[in-house]
Amino acid sequence: MLKLNFIVYDSGGDIDKRLLDSQIDVAISSVSEFIDEHQTHQFKVIAVTSDERLEGLEDVATWKEQGVDMVFPHWRGIMGPPGMTEEEIAYWNQTIKKMTETEAWGKLIRKNKWESFYKGSSEAKRFLEEQERMYRQLLEGSGLVD
Repeated sequence: MLKLNFIVYDSGGDIDKRLLDSQIDVAISSVSEFIDEHQTHQFKVIAVTSDERLEGLEDVATWKEQGVDMVFPHWRGIMGPPGMTEEEIAYWNQTIKKMTETEAWGKLIRKNKWESFYKGSSEAKRFLEEQERMYRQLLEGSGLVD
C-alpha cells in the first residue's frame, strides 16, 4: 500500500522553496503559486483541477484530460462568528457580493488566474457540507482514515 505523507505549509512560498530544493516531490496549490516557476521551467505543473486548460498554462492538461474524472475548485472563504443575526448575515452577504463585482476584484481574479466563485452564506453552507462529504469519502476510500 502506498503511504502518503501529507504536510501543510504556512504559505505558497514555503511550498515553492521546498519543491525547488527537492525537499518534496509533489505539491498542490493554487495556480498563482506555481505559474512563474512552471513558465521558467524551474518545475513542472502536471495538471490543473479546472474544467478547462488555463491561460498561461495551455501546455498543462486538466485532470479530466488525463483520465481522472475530477474538477476541484480552490476556494477561499470568510467566516463570521457564531450567533450572528439574520440582519448581520444579510449585510455581509450583500457587502461581499458587491465587492466581488468591482473592477479591483476582477483584476485580482485575472492576475491570479482564479475563477469567480462567490457564494452567499446559504449557498456556502451547502457547498461546505458537500466538500466535507467529498473529503470524507476520499480519505475513507484511501485507507488513510477509518
